[in-house]
Amino acid sequence: MRHTFPGKLLLFGEYLVLQQGAALALPDNRYHTRWENKNNTDKDLIDYLQYLKQIDSLAEYLNLTRLEKHVHAGWHLESNLPQHKGLGSSASIVAALYDRYKIKKDSEVTMDELQEVFASMEHYMHGKSSGFDPLPIYFNQPILRKNNQSVIVNSTLPCLDNWRIELVDSETERQDGAGVDRFLTRIKEDKDFASKVDTLTKVNNKLVEAIIKNEQRIAENLLNTFSENQFFLFADWIPENIKERWDQNRQEENSAFKMLGAGGGGFFLKIHF
Repeated sequence: MRHTFPGKLLLFGEYLVLQQGAALALPDNRYHTRWENKNNTDKDLIDYLQYLKQIDSLAEYLNLTRLEKHVHAGWHLESNLPQHKGLGSSASIVAALYDRYKIKKDSEVTMDELQEVFASMEHYMHGKSSGFDPLPIYFNQPILRKNNQSVIVNSTLPCLDNWRIELVDSETERQDGAGVDRFLTRIKEDKDFASKVDTLTKVNNKLVEAIIKNEQRIAENLLNTFSENQFFLFADWIPENIKERWDQNRQEENSAFKMLGAGGGGFFLKIHF
């Protein structure tokens, strides 16, 4: 049984995955969720258990009787993952629960099935979920989303080993659903915005492909292009304090800012290369 579970970074693909763009998510070990045994019961976990019991489809995948026994025996999930910051605080809980109480072996569950299970489990935390975020945490490996399929990236990614990914805190919480709603509305109502999103999606896809193929220089050039375009196209999703730092950083050659997930608050990324 694993005792600790990392957070996650949606490195590329935010919003663009909704337009059939590629997405690349990584486990991130700066923060963790872990199992601990204490002398009292965890009310939040009991409430979550009651929710899970109501989803009939989960009975095939989760041993909820065992979970209930352990909750009343004092097992807790402790986490130092900041909430509403884009680092997967809810996804980490989902991955930890599934890992400990799963019924089937991984070889018996397709990736699509698993993502549906995770989506049902994560719905409790923040409404509609794709089920994608818990995948890199559960497998503790990078996950690529492409052509509506999620796959484990089994090869090493030297590009990322040569980059330093800095978390930049906007010092405000984000509202997960608000950004998505705004994006989908703009796509429908603003043809110019939709056209520019399509262009950015193509850059995003080439960037992810370059990282997978370890084309370092190409990836860095594309990252600069991506950052520049995202700065203007997603200006409404960037808090003013981050916008100022991002604008100043546009003059630098060896680093680039980008959004992390939904934007609007939480953490942003500054990638040094």
